[in-house]
Amino acid sequence: MRPIGSRVFLKVNIKTDKDGNEIIEQEAKVIESNVDDVKKGDTVFFNQYGAVSVNSMKTKKNIFLIVDAEDIYAVQ
Repeated sequence: MRPIGSRVFLKVNIKTDKDGNEIIEQEAKVIESNVDDVKKGDTVFFNQYGAVSVNSMKTKKNIFLIVDAEDIYAVQ
């Protein structure tokens, strides 16, 4: 899958709290990117509320998201 425009495709870990609720981490690995400042393999911190979930690729431990470049706050 390849993002269109100034978007980035992310793989995010899912954790479960003691009550069994899923918690999506705000740190993610870049799978694909159309943005010069963000490269494939980078770790980024992002705004999860601006992300679009790719439900067909969700697993028990990971979720895949597409985010706008402006919703990425930092690259590690």
